Amino acid sequence: MTKKKIALLIVLVLLGIQAIRPSRAVPKIDSSKDFLTIYPGEKATKELFKAACYDCHSYETKYPWYSEIAPVSWFVQDHVNHGRGHLNFNEWGNKGRAKRAHALEEMVEETIKGEMPLKAYVNMHPEARLDSAQERKLVAWWKGLRP
Repeated sequence: MTKKKIALLIVLVLLGIQAIRPSRAVPKIDSSKDFLTIYPGEKATKELFKAACYDCHSYETKYPWYSEIAPVSWFVQDHVNHGRGHLNFNEWGNKGRAKRAHALEEMVEETIKGEMPLKAYVNMHPEARLDSAQERKLVAWWKGLRP
């Protein structure tokens, strides 16, 4: 095969895979079950929390332009599905008390350790990057909440 034919084949494959779209279906959301509805907090703290966590851990994902292009679209949706599967703030009120308590503990621990938000995510979404003061603010809020 010549280089031209190989290049053409690659282009055709890349164009063809665009037809394979990941599902972005979102169920009906009961806002009374949402974390931010259930817990009181300062508006600025809640906005910070939403910017840093909700894209991957809720049904309120804001998909960037590059998430429309396969195979990146597959990776992004898989990442979002994984995040929602682990913890979904839109469904917080559906969790039992023990699970909410455990989730709050994990949120505190992973934020303190710098594991959340993910480094790869904040590299593409600088608005989700937390400085140490913002981390302390979120952690203090979470520690004061009752599951």
